[in-house]
Amino acid sequence: MTTHRCRAEALVAAMMAVTCARASSGGTPKTDPYAPHGRIEQATTEAWQLIRNHPSLPDGCAVQDNRWNEVHASAGTHSQRVFVEDLDGRKAFGWQWRWPTSVDVVTYPELICGTKPWDLGNGAWSMGGALPFQPKTHALAVNYHLASESTGTHNLVFSLWAVNDPGAPLASLADEIMVWIDDVGMTPAGSRQGTVQSGGTTFDIWVNPAQHDNSGGTTATWVYAAFLARPPRVTGPLDFTPLLDWLRDHDVPGSRGQRILPDGAWIGSVELGTEIVGGAGVVEVTGFDYQVSPR
Repeated sequence: MTTHRCRAEALVAAMMAVTCARASSGGTPKTDPYAPHGRIEQATTEAWQLIRNHPSLPDGCAVQDNRWNEVHASAGTHSQRVFVEDLDGRKAFGWQWRWPTSVDVVTYPELICGTKPWDLGNGAWSMGGALPFQPKTHALAVNYHLASESTGTHNLVFSLWAVNDPGAPLASLADEIMVWIDDVGMTPAGSRQGTVQSGGTTFDIWVNPAQHDNSGGTTATWVYAAFLARPPRVTGPLDFTPLLDWLRDHDVPGSRGQRILPDGAWIGSVELGTEIVGGAGVVEVTGFDYQVSPR
C-alpha cells in the first residue's frame, strides 16, 4: 500500500531489453482505456484482489488490483484491472486503467514478489527462500522487459518496504523505498537530498522523514525515500544495492545519527507498479526477475 503525493546471484546472461512507448498527454488514445495486446487468460477488477500461481507470473509473485486510496479519487467514470495474458505465444502480465484526474495518487496496480507488511499484517515473515533479506548482508538486483502506453499523470515505480522486526512487520515499519524508473507529471514526497548512481544512471534522492497513509487506514508514520531516475531508466537490469547502501550511509533529515535505512532492517517484498493520479494506460510485462545474493 503506497502512500503519497501528486507527484544476488548473477542475473540471467542474456539481459532483456525494455520498450516503453507512451502517447503524449495531449494525444487521443487508440482505445479508452488502452487495451492489452494479447489474449487475456485471467483478470480481476476487484480492489485488493490477487492473481497468483499462474504460468505468466514469476515464482512467488502475484499481481494485485491495488486501489489503496480510491476513496480520494475524483468523481467520474473509471476502470482498472490486473491481468495475465498470452502475448503472441509469450506469457505476460500487466495492468490497465482509466481514472479522472485527482489531486493525489489513488491507486497502485502492481506486481508483488514476496509479501508486503500491509498484506501480511503482523504475522511473522516466514516465507523462506530469498525473502525476507537484510540489505547489510545481501545485494538486490532486478531485470524487466515491459511496454507501456498511457496518458495523464502517473509513474512507473519499484517499491520496497523495510521493517525492523520480521516477527511483527506492520508494527515495525521503518521505510518505504521507491525507485521511480519513469514519471509523468509527478514529484516525490519530501525534499531532495542529493544523487546516487547505479549502472550508469543518476538518481535524484528524495526523503520525507514522516510519511503517513493518506487513505487514513493507519496513523503510523515511517521514513519515505524515493530514487528518481534521470533520465528514465527504461532498460533493465538495475542494481538496487548502491541505492540501499546510500540509505544505510545517510541520516534522516533533521535526525542526526538516525540512519534512513536502519542497519538491522529487513525487506520482505519487491514490487513493481504504476502510481496513478489520473489518465488512462496499459502496462504489459513479458519478463521479470529479481535476484538476492550474499554480499
